[in-house]
Amino acid sequence: MNSDNCVPNVSVIQLPSLVYRLCAKHLGEDSKEDVSKYCMLSFQLLEAPKAPLDECNEFYVIQKIKQKLSREFRDAESLRVEELYHKLKRSSHLCRNPMALLEFLYHMSGTTVEDLSGDSLPSLTTNGLDPLTIQPTTSLSPSSPLHSNGAINGGHIFHDIAKLLPTDDSTTINHFMSSPNRQMMTKKRPHTIHFDANNSKVIVTEQELIREILFSFQGLNGKIIQTDTSKDGKFVINSQFYIPASQQRLALRLTHMGWLFNKIQKFCNYISKEKSKGHVCQSFASALQDEILEYYRLITVIEEQMHDRRSDNNPRVTLHRLQVWSYDSFFRLKVLAALVEQCKHKTGGALASVVYHVMRHGDPNIRACLTRILNQVVLPIRRMLSQWIFHGELEDYYKEFFIATNRLGVTHASPLSSAFWHERYVIVKHHLPGFISKSQADKIVSTGKAIYLLHQVCRNEVSVHIPGYSQMKESFESSNLESLFNRKRLKNEDINDFHILLETAYKEISRTSLKILNENYRLQDHFRGLRQYMLLGQGDFVRHLMDVLSPHLNKPANKLARHAIVQLLESAIRATNAQFDDPEIVNRIDILLSNESTINDLGWDVFALTYRIDGPISTIFTNESQKAYPKLFRHLWRSKRMEYILTSIWKNLVSYMNLQKGIPRLKFAFNSIHMLLAEMIHFIRQMEYYLTFDVIECEWTHLQLQLESVPDVDCLIRAHCCFLGQVMHRALLDTEAEDIYLQYRAICDYILEFQTHVNYFLKAIDSEISARNKYESNQEMCAKVGDWGIVDVEDKDEEKRRDQFEMDTIPKTVAWMNYVTDNYRDNVHKFLVMLADHPDRELQELSARLDFNGHYRRRDKRLETSFTFASHKQRLSIDTTSKSQ
Repeated sequence: MNSDNCVPNVSVIQLPSLVYRLCAKHLGEDSKEDVSKYCMLSFQLLEAPKAPLDECNEFYVIQKIKQKLSREFRDAESLRVEELYHKLKRSSHLCRNPMALLEFLYHMSGTTVEDLSGDSLPSLTTNGLDPLTIQPTTSLSPSSPLHSNGAINGGHIFHDIAKLLPTDDSTTINHFMSSPNRQMMTKKRPHTIHFDANNSKVIVTEQELIREILFSFQGLNGKIIQTDTSKDGKFVINSQFYIPASQQRLALRLTHMGWLFNKIQKFCNYISKEKSKGHVCQSFASALQDEILEYYRLITVIEEQMHDRRSDNNPRVTLHRLQVWSYDSFFRLKVLAALVEQCKHKTGGALASVVYHVMRHGDPNIRACLTRILNQVVLPIRRMLSQWIFHGELEDYYKEFFIATNRLGVTHASPLSSAFWHERYVIVKHHLPGFISKSQADKIVSTGKAIYLLHQVCRNEVSVHIPGYSQMKESFESSNLESLFNRKRLKNEDINDFHILLETAYKEISRTSLKILNENYRLQDHFRGLRQYMLLGQGDFVRHLMDVLSPHLNKPANKLARHAIVQLLESAIRATNAQFDDPEIVNRIDILLSNESTINDLGWDVFALTYRIDGPISTIFTNESQKAYPKLFRHLWRSKRMEYILTSIWKNLVSYMNLQKGIPRLKFAFNSIHMLLAEMIHFIRQMEYYLTFDVIECEWTHLQLQLESVPDVDCLIRAHCCFLGQVMHRALLDTEAEDIYLQYRAICDYILEFQTHVNYFLKAIDSEISARNKYESNQEMCAKVGDWGIVDVEDKDEEKRRDQFEMDTIPKTVAWMNYVTDNYRDNVHKFLVMLADHPDRELQELSARLDFNGHYRRRDKRLETSFTFASHKQRLSIDTTSKSQ
């Protein structure tokens, strides 16, 4: 070699002493014989020709060294060993056989005799080097790889690695150089299976191991690789066979595919036997079987490659190639096995949801595989969707669909009844597929019920009434299955072909349903009938009905005769403008006498009107709404009754005003009565105005606007329910305002008590006037006949009776009026405070309207404070909203 590529001979001469010092440092100067043996072995390793590296064996040795250092809590040094080794390996001119050097240093470290027995480490012969058969030399040839600058550098790396692997004793080298182990290392192993006398294990060739792995791919047991039930059916290697550690790890990794295959196949076999799992599960199992067919094709190709020999007789299939070829299938099986685990207890739409969510995978190959599976899974769902949307029928024999018959509801209700529309069908949330949103599910349910309603109303002429019905049905049933779950972004919304088709069918079917309900069954007229008669919109009818019913309703509730009340209702209809309404509307008005009455209840407490609803229009009115109308009627009827009572009292008082001339003391009683009467009339009329115009009329106008623009029957039902809910809330009939409503009832009770006292007082006045008139008549008769003695006696009795009336009856009446007035005002005051504290703005304004002159506000500052604070909050809210907009 050139002088510029070599170091002086003095460096080569110094190398043996460097190796000797290194060995002596680890073994100690006292054991010179062992140092010499180690030194000779080191020269043999360094002088050996370069052998091909076995990466698996190399990985195994490095891992053994790292584990040893880790047990000694030297993790940082274990990383340093691997770094130095790879540095030595990259510089091929430093050492021809770094693997053998690494194995030697590992054996030279503190490894015990037991560690070297059996197959704990691969022998040095695996790298093509038998150090015990090489003759030791004391000089290096010029062509040696150590005869260079690299020799010095290699020595330093060797020294650094050796420092990290100190020896514990000299028994290791003695065992290593003993005769049995020397024979084991120098003896070349054959390539066929044979019995090893040393460890009683059968050695397996790579091709035979590959054959066993192919068996495991198909879930089959072989002689070498078999399933272990204690490990969840995973494959293990029979302990009777010897396989190198690197091949063992690779083989077990490959057999994991067989374990995954067995899980999938077991699930498919179970589903094929359990027909009760439903059509969706059957489709899922069928899709998995299709994917397994692709897996079988891979196994077939590998077997063909095994039988195809190269020209040099080297096998085409090796463990490493097998791993590469099966890489994609391994991950596919892994995903499918995980999917099977998630779907094990799922059926119907719940199973489709799991597949849909797993389908959104980052790997395009996996995503394509899951898309094929989902295509088959949604096939039964699409068939059930088509049957429901276009026929209004459920064909769900295994309870897989997200629409189900409500078992708690009316299962055999008439299709033209309210129970059919509102109670018979429900959405099963856990069966709702992930690709169908809640809003879409509501539209699907509404569309199916509407088409069923049309089938019942129009018989078999649905396709005639719905434009494009046949085309929509054919388009849906022949569309690509991926249109159900593949979405695209359009105008900030995820839509697909199914979404577009559903919207079209929903709009056309709903529009036709509303048109038939309005034109053929006069839905709008029925709404108007409810407004006129149940919500007391027909004023003349209500007034006349109250006039004719008052004598009967003043009786105890248990004395009412239904047939008499019905006759009076019919006469009220004939005597008012109600007679000009459509008979279809008027004939539906009927009376309702509550069964929940007590002994003290009068006819007023149990009487109500009702509006009979049947036929297709009954689908619009829920059971709750049909109960709400009588409740609203009783509330409004009570207010009308209070007004009727107060008006009657006022008319009676007007007729008695002239009596003040003959009985001057009546003026004080009439003043008390008139003052309280005026307060009560103001209160009741303001309440009536509020209920009639602020509540019912405003909400009715809003409902009319909604009825003109609702897209489907369900929206119409929701609009009507919202109308009733708002009316009930603002009329104090909901649960939140229950206390306020009871307070209003208490005020009405005081009005009734006021009526009782006034009627009693007026009867007393009538009796007094009759007595005085009788006395005057007697006086005239006595004067004519000249019987003055009798006149004197009657004068004394008359004077006594008059004094009793003026000095006893009138003051008692005034006292009763004051008592009623105080109680009435206390209850009104409490009622106003409750209204002022209510969060509803309308009720707060009602409180201020009832206290129009500030009388109660002056008595209680809470009224002024509450209302002012509420107004301030309302203004702040309005200002904030306007600024944000």
